Amino acid sequence: MAKEYIITIIIVALGLFAGYLLGKYLKKEVKQGRNYLFLLQKALFTVCIFIVMYEYRDIVHFVWIGALVLFLYYFYHKKVNQILIYAFLGALAFLAYDYFLPLAGAQFLYGITTGSLNLKDEKLLIKSGAAYVIVAVVLILLL
Repeated sequence: MAKEYIITIIIVALGLFAGYLLGKYLKKEVKQGRNYLFLLQKALFTVCIFIVMYEYRDIVHFVWIGALVLFLYYFYHKKVNQILIYAFLGALAFLAYDYFLPLAGAQFLYGITTGSLNLKDEKLLIKSGAAYVIVAVVLILLL
């Protein structure tokens, strides 16, 4: 069972690099739709949080924690390092056991938007992808 999760996690991390390649070859379109990509990025992060909140809807604390995370993300997402956000998404991948594939799809699309928006900093994308894979794989294998 862990093999399938790890393969899916690696594919999700490759969404960053797919977005980077799309942004590299479609610079004009990314420049024109930059505001829409930011909006899509926020919407996909919200979807990721709501998937985990739905899975743990019986536990009231998860709902409040999810609401707090969304609040903090919307007000401080420019100040928070992208690597930290991807490490958090890796932890979400561990938490969403029953809804792992819908969450992985949303995280893959989030990676495509993030990769196409961060064309200038390739090292940040590599570090973000590595943080996502390391956190998710360690949590899945250890717990």
